[in-house]
Amino acid sequence: MDDSHRDVLVENVAVTVVGGASNRGRKAWTPFLLVLIGLTVRIPQLWHPLTGSHSFRQTQTAFAVSEFARHGVDLLNVPLPIFGTQRSVPFEFPIFQAAAAEIVRLGVPVIPASRGLALAMFEAAAVVMYLLLRRWHGQASAVVALGLYQVLPFGLLWGAAVLVDFSSVTFGLLMVLLLDTFVRTGSRLACGVALLSAWLMVLVKVTSAPTAGIWLLTGVCLALLDHRWKAVRRRALVAVLAVPASALLPLVLWTRHADNVKAQSPLTDWLTSQHLQTWNFGTVAQRLDPATYELVLERFTGEVTGLFGLGIVFALAGIVLGRPRERILLVGLLLAVLGSPLVFWNLFVVHSYYLIAVYPAAVSLVGVGAATCAQRLTVAGWARRAMVTLLALLVVTGAWATPRGAADVREYLASPPVPRLALELRRLTSPHDQIVLVDCGWSPWVLFNADRTGLMIRPEARADAWTDNNPGRFAYLASCLPGALPVGYLPSGYGLEATDAEEVWRIVRKPST
Repeated sequence: MDDSHRDVLVENVAVTVVGGASNRGRKAWTPFLLVLIGLTVRIPQLWHPLTGSHSFRQTQTAFAVSEFARHGVDLLNVPLPIFGTQRSVPFEFPIFQAAAAEIVRLGVPVIPASRGLALAMFEAAAVVMYLLLRRWHGQASAVVALGLYQVLPFGLLWGAAVLVDFSSVTFGLLMVLLLDTFVRTGSRLACGVALLSAWLMVLVKVTSAPTAGIWLLTGVCLALLDHRWKAVRRRALVAVLAVPASALLPLVLWTRHADNVKAQSPLTDWLTSQHLQTWNFGTVAQRLDPATYELVLERFTGEVTGLFGLGIVFALAGIVLGRPRERILLVGLLLAVLGSPLVFWNLFVVHSYYLIAVYPAAVSLVGVGAATCAQRLTVAGWARRAMVTLLALLVVTGAWATPRGAADVREYLASPPVPRLALELRRLTSPHDQIVLVDCGWSPWVLFNADRTGLMIRPEARADAWTDNNPGRFAYLASCLPGALPVGYLPSGYGLEATDAEEVWRIVRKPST
């Protein structure tokens, strides 16, 4: 079978996934309709409170959006007003937060503004993924992957989450698409924009970089198959070496700046990069612990690839059954799925949302694998169409049927209510009151949901809490552990007076003797 006949069959498979349309006009509308459906089903989610999975990280991002909208944008300082006088706690470069703040200034509340921008980046990543797969393998796998991307439980839960991760993924995939164009055509414009995309990717969230790098290597290998080695070798070296290496400069400069800001206070010094190496990369013992791999694999199969890892099975079958080009693509996508987790292992063990970095690679792996299997295991055109549709549906229904997938869908439909402590703080305090919060770690979710700022004191930081903070500025103390009077958190000369909320006390100055 020649390439032209195969392309026709691939187009027919793509149409089947969205309902069996056979005319070319409806084929052209397929990706647009899938993205439109993805946007539509997530619109109600835009008003959900930030109280669900990993509300810690979502409210940390939303706090910066809120503060930027109120006090102006300063990209060198990322506001997180939970450490008293140390109001800037930079991690990623706050492009997302600044953009969302501008939406807030147009009159949109903080949560829907932040969720709306996150959703836009989620769909932007989907579109770039679709364009890459269509170029590398054809319309069938691109449409299957795009459809899975929209309806799998993981995408439903995190597509509109207030996180910067899909922004970084979008910049990474855009870098890959543009550098693939540069290698194939020599477009200097594409190379220049790819350079900017690479810088933005690592500044916004560096955890996306390893997977994006493997996407890039995969594309270069495919370009070398499609063109003569001598024709593209120099451009390939620029794409693989020069552009990614150049992104190290802004990454190092930003990391140094962020560390210098956080080192200014003993309350945030422990959040500098030198103190977070184990947190980011894990330990040797952790990497040798089978339980950690079982945990990550359970999340991955439950939320993305379906019951018993069906999507992975289809991909492995595609590697066995596919042509050399398909094998290169499938192996590259499989390595891309492994890339970021193997570098930042502890982050992927502790936080399920970090799978965002590999989500497009995962659904692409399933899409290409399913399309390849359908093309190889059947003969008649109708059987191919039926097979690829069946394989995609098996992955989706299998993922929805797992406990993790079902939990994602439930939270997508309705987030947990705002915590009672946040509601009590709203009721008892005024917007300008500063709150001391104890026994809560340093998660900002209570203060954000209460629309208050203050000083969160971890038990191990009691001695440092009042080094740079005047206790007279704080009006109330609240605890995430109700029922016991917090002791040892206030300096001498200050005490607590009960309110009608068991977790909240007024801070009072003791009379001098």
